[in-house]
Order: sequence, then structure tokens, then C-alpha cells
Amino acid sequence: MNPLFKYNLIHTTLISESKTLKITLNRKDLNNTISLELLFEIESILNWSFSRIEINSILIDSCTDYFSSGLSKETVQDKDFEYLISLKRRIWAIQKLMLTMPQAVVCDFNMGASNIAIEAFLGADQFIASDNAKFQFDHLENGYPLFSPRSILKNSFNGNLNNLIYKKIISASDLVTNGFLTGSYEDKLIYTQSLLSYMSTQSSFTRIQTKMILNEDLIRIAEKHNVLELDYIQSLNISKDWKENINSDIHSVKRKINMTIIDGGKTS
Repeated sequence: MNPLFKYNLIHTTLISESKTLKITLNRKDLNNTISLELLFEIESILNWSFSRIEINSILIDSCTDYFSSGLSKETVQDKDFEYLISLKRRIWAIQKLMLTMPQAVVCDFNMGASNIAIEAFLGADQFIASDNAKFQFDHLENGYPLFSPRSILKNSFNGNLNNLIYKKIISASDLVTNGFLTGSYEDKLIYTQSLLSYMSTQSSFTRIQTKMILNEDLIRIAEKHNVLELDYIQSLNISKDWKENINSDIHSVKRKINMTIIDGGKTS
């Protein structure tokens, strides 16, 4: 298929039969790792499609079997703190677009995804994956935080994220049981064609009204959480090296305790 627009890191096409905009992550050489540029391109195409009510659905897919390895430890090692803040802002912008746009948004995780690659698309209406898909919430071992507002995470995983984030590997069947995946498939093509065809028969007006009712409160609370979390994260970065700052404070406290013991509390 010929691309709808020319992007560097994603491929866009229209599936005329179901009136679907297909967005494909297209950086195979890097295992479709997530970057600010990739997120910017996704946000750009979503903004374009927002007012195209003639498009019934949007399918997020990948050119690789494994949807995306997310954000690697190596990617963030040479980046400053503002890079992580920018990622958080961009992810929330994409999530909010998906929650409010008139189209039904489906994210197909193929054989699985890791960390931020799961988070970036939590605004989608449906999530599907192969029966054999494997997922990883390996944020902690890679040394960076969860990027989504906590209300979005709680809504997506039914408050069960505490259990998921400490598991090494999570199967598709676990996430179907959890309620995150709306379905899994053995035959990708047949399953997605059937799902998109069904969506094309739905009333656009009813879909828009339903999304508004379901997501209005979630968006309002998530917006508030996102602002609070950004303030909190930025406050932790007042010192360029927070570990050094904490160690310095601990040393100061220890010194005061020792002086109190020596002179009986005479030193202020």
C-alpha cells in the first residue's frame, strides 16, 4: 500500500473496506523503540485524523513481530531529566487524543511490548495481541518511572498494576483475564479484519457519545493527576544529583547527633 503521508518512523495507510487509518511503527532496525520523535509523529497523525469523521477506526500496529521494546536503558543514559519530562508530556497528549477522538482506536500489540510502549497507547479503546504475546513492565530494572497519570493506569489494569510491575514476563492470557486485552488471536489477519469490519457498521454518532460518557471523568481526573505528578517529579530534580544531596543531608544529621552526644546538647 502507498503511504498516506511520509513520515520517518511510522507508516500510514487507509484501509478503504473498513474506513480505517492504519498507523504502523516503522523503525525495524531499532526494534521499534520509543523516542520523542516517534511519539511526535504519532501525535501529528492523530491530530490530523481527529476531525476526519469519515474515518471509522484507527489501528495502531507494528512492522515487527514484537510490537516494541519500549524505552531502553541505553536510550536514557545520556539524556537529561527534561527528556523524561518531555516523554511524560507527550505520552499524556497522545492518550488524551485517543480518549477524545471520534474514531474507535485499536492497538494491536502483536507478539508483545515492553514498558513505555504499552503506556503510550493506553488511551486506545481496545487492545489486542497474539495468543502467545509476552509483556514486560520493566521500568524499575531500567531505572525510569511510570509515565502515565495514575488514574489512566488504574483504569487500564483494574488497579492490578502493583502485581504486574513486579512480574518478569506477563502472558497475553493473564492480560485477557485482567481485562486489559479485549481479545487475543491465533490468526492476526482474520481477527483484525473481522473486528474492523464490525466497527465500520457502528453509528459514528453513538460511538462519539459513548466515548464522551465513558471517558469524561477519567480525562478530568487524569489531567489533574498529570499536573500533580509533573510537579512532584520536577521537585525531586531541584538538585542535579539527588543521591548526593540526600547523602549530604544524612551526613549533616549524623554530625549533629554526634555533637549532641559529645557536649550534652549544648551545641545548637
